[in-house]
Amino acid sequence: MKRLLELLVTLLFVFTPPAYADSSAENFLTAQQEFQKGLDGDSSALKRAFTLFEHLVESQPDQPLFLAYLGSSYTLKGRDAWMPWTRLRHVEQGLGYIDKGLAQLKPEHNRIVLANVPVSVETRLVAITTFLKIPGFFNRFENAKTLLQTSLAAPEFNTAPPLVQANYFLQAADVAHHDNNKNDEREFLRKTITAAPQSKFAAAAQQRIAELGQ
Repeated sequence: MKRLLELLVTLLFVFTPPAYADSSAENFLTAQQEFQKGLDGDSSALKRAFTLFEHLVESQPDQPLFLAYLGSSYTLKGRDAWMPWTRLRHVEQGLGYIDKGLAQLKPEHNRIVLANVPVSVETRLVAITTFLKIPGFFNRFENAKTLLQTSLAAPEFNTAPPLVQANYFLQAADVAHHDNNKNDEREFLRKTITAAPQSKFAAAAQQRIAELGQ
């Protein structure tokens, strides 16, 4: 089930074109698409995404979302690296960029929207999905849990598209599963289905509810 959840949360990164008119818009969309392929195991696409996000961060170093994506790309490089010390270095570098992106979030990022999603909402979600997928010895589970609680309680969360909300709820269900809290897990699974009933997130939630039984 956890593997299924991890695969499904990658759908987060497929959005409609961002509503901002600058020269980085096309590169951002392309980077997201390549990042998605990288999540699916395409190492060549991951390299392209990594380079694009590097350029985006260079051109807009104060954009938290670009930093978060670059950091997550680093952790994927760690996933694909051969040598253990290389994997460790890449993940640590990636976490550093994600932490920097989170630290740069300001109140205005609750109002700035890219791809129909508030920047703060997506930045935190990129961080959460990354924190939950890296090995446990990096000790980021509690960070993910705190970010989830913060994001779900934030007013801007209610302005996010249903698919993004469903993704968040599925992440929360995964956290509850990790904590062996079946009541909360069921609640978040039901919220996933309600938020986007025709989505793959909902299908995963329905499957998990069936596994949990009554």
